[in-house]
Amino acid sequence: MGLFNKIPFAVRMADNRIVSIEEVPRGLACECRCPSCDARLVARKGDVNEHHFAHHDSSVELCEFAFETSIRLMLLEILGQIRSISTPDYLWCQKRIIEGRTKVDLIFDLDLSQANQSPHFVYKIPQSEDYRIGLYLPAAGQNAPPVWLDEFIAKDPRMGILQLNYGAIGEQLFRDHNNEYIAKLISIVQTSSLALRWLYHPRYQAQVARYQQQEEEKRQQELKEQQARLQQYRILKAQQEEQALQAQSRLQQAYQILERRPYGSDQDWTPLSSADVGEHTADMSHTRYCRICGEPLDHPSPTGYCNNARCIAARRKSGIRF
Repeated sequence: MGLFNKIPFAVRMADNRIVSIEEVPRGLACECRCPSCDARLVARKGDVNEHHFAHHDSSVELCEFAFETSIRLMLLEILGQIRSISTPDYLWCQKRIIEGRTKVDLIFDLDLSQANQSPHFVYKIPQSEDYRIGLYLPAAGQNAPPVWLDEFIAKDPRMGILQLNYGAIGEQLFRDHNNEYIAKLISIVQTSSLALRWLYHPRYQAQVARYQQQEEEKRQQELKEQQARLQQYRILKAQQEEQALQAQSRLQQAYQILERRPYGSDQDWTPLSSADVGEHTADMSHTRYCRICGEPLDHPSPTGYCNNARCIAARRKSGIRF
């Protein structure tokens, strides 16, 4: 049987009260009905599985919200006993902008459970007298925010509103074989931040504005850094282009000199001595250049000429020995 087919609370036919499984005898003697579809329930109180109510007949196939409705009706009975809660994080655009608190003490203030245009219960906060907290119990299967929320916030912007999460409550309610569901339900609401989610937080607008400002400052800083990198790239590219142009000019001058030399002449191009060239060592601080085109030599050469293909072709054309 699926978790949410186990019903922890039911309506007792004798007095029409919502009761827990531990308050009634087992089997059909429980005399209880489903809080959602009103079908007859059987109390299953064996020695192995968690105690729970179940539909006595095939009505279970049509009853979709029995579990959530039973949780909701029992919470409406006991939420006045809540003395503290653990608030969840407040998320905006999947980012945490307000951190939850492990324990927030509460003082019961108002029971608005009969109203339809407000949270069901309101509590004062001793640590912060300017703020209050309202707990809202949505109808079973309700996923959209309540229609009254915007108007209520406009009238009382200092009240935070939390909604109960029946699914998260149920997962913890049946986690062990302790069948005292009312005590467990109170404990879960008071200690588990997963049991609640924010519909409205009094400080969220200020936090959103602060977060947006931080994001804008970060974006502007990244833009400045990007522009600085682009400017640096342009300067470097201009320097490389200038160096390439100078190298090309030197090569052209060398070609012109070679063109004016008689074929086979090697005057003024005497190979460098070993003292000038030296051996290839780790000290490369003294850069050596080609005697013809002026390009830097990757490795010392006994002749002082480079391995540039165009320079080699020019030297061959002019009859320079190498």
